[in-house]
Amino acid sequence: MRFTMFSGAFLVAAMLQSSASAQIMSYTQDFDALTPSGTVLSDEGWEFFGDNAGLGGYGGAAPGAGPQISALASDGAGNQYINFYANYDNGGVHGNPALKEAMSLFVNQPFTAADAALAETWTFNFAFAINPEFPLTPGVETGAFIRVFDPAYNLLAEQTFDTSGGTSAFVSESLSQTFDAAWTDGGFVQFGFNNLVGQYHGSGVFYDSVSFSNAAGPVLLGDVDLSGTVDFLDITPFIGVLSGGTFQAEADCDGSGSVTFLDITPFIGILSGSTGT
Repeated sequence: MRFTMFSGAFLVAAMLQSSASAQIMSYTQDFDALTPSGTVLSDEGWEFFGDNAGLGGYGGAAPGAGPQISALASDGAGNQYINFYANYDNGGVHGNPALKEAMSLFVNQPFTAADAALAETWTFNFAFAINPEFPLTPGVETGAFIRVFDPAYNLLAEQTFDTSGGTSAFVSESLSQTFDAAWTDGGFVQFGFNNLVGQYHGSGVFYDSVSFSNAAGPVLLGDVDLSGTVDFLDITPFIGVLSGGTFQAEADCDGSGSVTFLDITPFIGILSGSTGT
């Protein structure tokens, strides 16, 4: 009966037009359940950008089946992963021994000043292996990165890892980036892979088991006051977030990436299950 005393407050909150939205979203993909197609990687949010040896960049949706830059590959035993390599159709670069092209394959996410103000550390996990059929040519550079840009795509921060020393066996690695509270609305964070290749040199690297997540650990849904438990003290801060306050993952009880009236029912369910009725 105590629980029903708060139903009026929830109904008022449900009528509010504003909501708090997350910009940075967790991402997890091992690629095994994906159906191969020309758009399979772009459907997952992957993009590419080539600097064309500094002569004018170009980019777009990441190819899912090549023939250049990227493809979903398989070992024939049910394990799928990204095969990332150079754009060998760019003869203007590869036909000139003096030139190399920097290619990036990545997921791009916007962030807000509210996201940055949380000063959270986000971690990019991945596994990598060299393509044994087309091993890296000595001198070819390959790697993984987290890059943070301002709204004009000026680089604010970068974390990198060199993957050119890999073997045919997958090895797991990670990178982390802590957000700066001084970063403003309209910025972008990218996580992904890069290479620097010329003269049609071998550049294929396999990437698998990709994730991008808040290193703070698992979120306790409903624990909006961050007390470590879900109880009636979470009701007021929940309504505050719902009313347009700063996004909190703990209030996103339906897992949609934003806090709206659709979170009210699951929040009530969590609260009821935690405290009784």
